[in-house]
This record gives sequence, C-alpha cells and structure tokens, in this order.
Amino acid sequence: MPVDPVLGDPANPVPQPLPVPATTGEAAPATITVIASEGATVSFDGIDTNQTGTRHSFTTRPIEPGAEKRVSVRVDGPGGPATLSVGVRAGEKATVDMRK
Repeated sequence: MPVDPVLGDPANPVPQPLPVPATTGEAAPATITVIASEGATVSFDGIDTNQTGTRHSFTTRPIEPGAEKRVSVRVDGPGGPATLSVGVRAGEKATVDMRK
C-alpha cells in the first residue's frame, strides 16, 4: 500500500509534517464552500449569507503567499448551531460538509 505524504504509512501511523506553503507568487483569494442541510443559514466571519440551497460559498480577500487566513463558519440548521474555523491559503479551495 502506498504511503500518503500527509497521513504517512497507515501501518505505522506517525504524524507527518505538512508540506511547506509556497512563499513566492502573487496574492490570491481562497474559496470556502460549505455543504449544509436544506434551509440552514450560514455565516462566514459573522457575515450572514443570503444564499439558499445546500451549498454556500465564500471568497476571501487576496491572501499573501505563505500566509494562512482563518475563517469562522457558523451553520444554524436542523441539528442546531455549529461553528468551525477553516484555514485557507492563497488560491486554495476548501469544502466543508456541515450536515448533521
């Protein structure tokens, strides 16, 4: 079985360091997509979205290469409220499933 570069060898689970982020290039926004239950309300960094359906997206301001932006995501849905902090880097796309 091949060794995953992030998770390591499944037969010998030892935490592996994450790859070093690029520190060159241009600043770029990142996009976070949250999958939530139908009818849930979603906010990013305290800003409510008016998006409907099960997918809610947020695009950050440009992030400098090598820097990380943390975005607080809050979902109010049928299972009650849930909050999560999502870290993204320049140009990344992250998807978080917050259905309960």
